[in-house]
Amino acid sequence: MVTTKSCFAQQQYTFTNYTQEQGLPSGTIRGIYKDTTGYIWFTSEGSIARFDGYSYKTYRHNPDIPTSLPGNFVWEGVFPKFGDIYFGTKQNNFSFNPATESFSIPFGDSAVLFSVEEAKDVKDCYWLRSKDAIYRISKTVAERFELPYSMPLGWSMRPSPGNSCLLFNTNIKGVQFFDYKTKQFSKPKILDRWGIEDSSSVAEVIFTGNNFYLFTSQRLYRFDSTAKSFVWHLDLKRTGNFDYSLGGYLPFNDTLVVIRSQSGFINTLNIQTGEEKLVYVNKKIPETELNDRFISSTVPDNNGGIWMGTNNMGLIYYNVFTGELEQYIHEPANPMAIGSNSLPGNFVYCVLSGENGVVWASCFGHGIVKMEPVIALFKTVIPVVTKKPGAPVKGAPGAKKSVDLWKRMMVIGLPP
Repeated sequence: MVTTKSCFAQQQYTFTNYTQEQGLPSGTIRGIYKDTTGYIWFTSEGSIARFDGYSYKTYRHNPDIPTSLPGNFVWEGVFPKFGDIYFGTKQNNFSFNPATESFSIPFGDSAVLFSVEEAKDVKDCYWLRSKDAIYRISKTVAERFELPYSMPLGWSMRPSPGNSCLLFNTNIKGVQFFDYKTKQFSKPKILDRWGIEDSSSVAEVIFTGNNFYLFTSQRLYRFDSTAKSFVWHLDLKRTGNFDYSLGGYLPFNDTLVVIRSQSGFINTLNIQTGEEKLVYVNKKIPETELNDRFISSTVPDNNGGIWMGTNNMGLIYYNVFTGELEQYIHEPANPMAIGSNSLPGNFVYCVLSGENGVVWASCFGHGIVKMEPVIALFKTVIPVVTKKPGAPVKGAPGAKKSVDLWKRMMVIGLPP
């Protein structure tokens, strides 16, 4: 584990590199998450790991234990505000019960789960999707709604706070709307400014500003809940031949949407005015040395900024409002081991922006880098620690409130 310091935006940061030597199950981490109790989770090609601020607990597949991890190659995790945690492979999503620390297929092998989704600011339910049904999970009941036809891998789902859902497929131009009040599915039309149906492929669907918005490569459509159709909203400017088809749009607020690309550009679109702002994020690596400009992930922080993982351009920070941009890359002549802010590699697969300015980034093949602000997290005196470290954080199964929590918060930057 290597720790260094760096200055960014008038803020001192400590860089710490965690690898398999410190307990990570693999050097290639596919996802970084924080659960509702404060644990940090890592999904990887080798298993799942849970970090309590001191050490890692690893969950692996054991063929002799039916409730063990179903497989060791885990792509992603989903952490709803209540109930089970979900982990996904390329083929299926399975659930993890934090109380029993056991894994299972939620509805049996007959219902392969492709996605788990939550609507923004909704705390009392979330949604699951299989190829044959969608499920609304509340704290008291699991409701199942049969799909009008089979929707295999490739379909996406966007729930709204009003309990409606929109399902779409970018490959076969399919769109389905589910109205929870009537329990009915319908196929919305996509109508251009002249009222003619647009047969273009769907690039992305988002829910923001209290409505669904649908993107094609040339236009933006707004959902008309009365007509249950998408109506023309505005034409995209296509500045610099920007490609809108990548998907993975980030609704930054009710007005701004951030669109990543494969060309190294980030596009901030105002969905009310149509104004677009393109920013090229590479400032440090010579263009002749770049063979991949893909922006793989965009994660907002709490200060108007976005952290970006890239395939070959390192870790990027961009402030949407001020235009401030900072790039962290691998610098072989100035490695982490001799006290710089160099990353161990330029392939940053995923990012987690946590409370108090702590940022976690996965460097493909090189484990995890944690950027931690060097500031006093508390102005009060920290109580004397009377327990050994290692107990779960506040709210975890079996947890007891103790002074050990204060020390853990200092280590991983979590709130009380």
